[in-house]
Amino acid sequence: MAITPASPPVSGDRPARIIGLLVAALLAPLPFLGDLRVAHGSYLALVTSATLLLYIAHQVLGRRGIVPTRRTIIGIALLLRLLALPMLPSLSDDAYRYLWDGRLLLHGINPYLHVPADSSLSRFHDELFRRQGYPTTNTIYPPGTQLVFAAGMAVSELVGSEYMVGYYAYKLMAIAAEMLGIILAIAALEKLGIPLRHILLYAWHPLAVVEIAGQGHTDAFWVLGLAGGLYGYACGGLGGGLGALAFGGGMRLYPLPLLALWFRWLDRRTVIAGAVLAASSLLLLGALLDPDVLRTYSTVLGRFTNFYEFNGGFYYAIKGWLDYRHIKPSNVIAGNVCTGTHLTLLLGILLWPLRRRTVEGLAWRALLITTVQIVLGAKVHIWYFTAPLILLPFISGGYLRKAWLWAALAGPFTYLTYMSSPPRELTEILMIEWGGFLLLAIADGIAGAIRRKPPTMIDDDELSVSSD
Repeated sequence: MAITPASPPVSGDRPARIIGLLVAALLAPLPFLGDLRVAHGSYLALVTSATLLLYIAHQVLGRRGIVPTRRTIIGIALLLRLLALPMLPSLSDDAYRYLWDGRLLLHGINPYLHVPADSSLSRFHDELFRRQGYPTTNTIYPPGTQLVFAAGMAVSELVGSEYMVGYYAYKLMAIAAEMLGIILAIAALEKLGIPLRHILLYAWHPLAVVEIAGQGHTDAFWVLGLAGGLYGYACGGLGGGLGALAFGGGMRLYPLPLLALWFRWLDRRTVIAGAVLAASSLLLLGALLDPDVLRTYSTVLGRFTNFYEFNGGFYYAIKGWLDYRHIKPSNVIAGNVCTGTHLTLLLGILLWPLRRRTVEGLAWRALLITTVQIVLGAKVHIWYFTAPLILLPFISGGYLRKAWLWAALAGPFTYLTYMSSPPRELTEILMIEWGGFLLLAIADGIAGAIRRKPPTMIDDDELSVSSD
């Protein structure tokens, strides 16, 4: 299905390159600031300025009908990520846990069956052990990413160097996966006739650059799964995208519910081919079939998704009301309410009647499911926001666009939590972040209802940042 832009594209390589280089200039100092939790003022100033520049530039390019070439988009995206590569994991200690898990697996130890503080692992209790988080909690990361972690540490041990070599080796793999996702998204947008300018809101977004290339989060594989899924559906390859989604699920779990959505969208012949590819990719999850591993993993997964609290907008609202009413245990009840709401909405989105099997309709429902997965969590880290950002270019104006762009702008301010000792979340930041998200989501919904235009066709003017 081809979707024609509302106005003829204008060559925009030079202005687009200038914008990209300005974003790069703003983000380039980040690796030299040291601990970004300490240098939070400089970090927030640079990232916020770069994000606002990108949003304004995207709007200006749209109003002038300027469409950058794929070469410029990919080149600047790669430059931004290479500039962020030297960054240390100062905003999050997750990367150290990746390396810890990878080292255990590399030495034949099942990371799912041992907490880091286990006395049987005393020979590994070195600087890496002290840096990784959750020493008394089993790992949460799926088997697919465990293999990537082990590959990174294998590079480190191969050259006889310390674990930081493994950190950079792993990050290069994550960057490669994310760049492949960007390339597949661009190819899908070209196939659909959607102006490539819209992919800038992911490819050049400071949040994506910092959180994946800078901090090394595994959401690179989530992004790759989503982009590959949409590319496969739009272009008729990769089993309609099922294989790519299953691969993403083996690496990050979140894309797994989307498999049911894709099954509904595909014709019988494509579903059969896709199911074969998906089954092959899901072999990555084979390690979880061990009863002991499955029991341990499901227990820690339940804790992380319901009762480990951070930046949980809806969860905090429910928990706050329960605390106000003196209803205990508020955290358990709020977690169960969120989980129940999540499952109910997920089922409703999956079963909602189909009108037209368009790429945008598929991307729209994928965005709804992804939004439910993120917003209803008790622990919501801002690197999760990269997944909605990669879906936005495929969806017409409104319909959560402004809400997610706002979240990606305001999200970095959650790092102000670490200004105090012990860390303390700031209610004002939470209200600004999630209150703004809710208001913009409602505004987009009202505007869409007034237009009475379901998301089945992308209008070039609608896709600008400030449009309704």
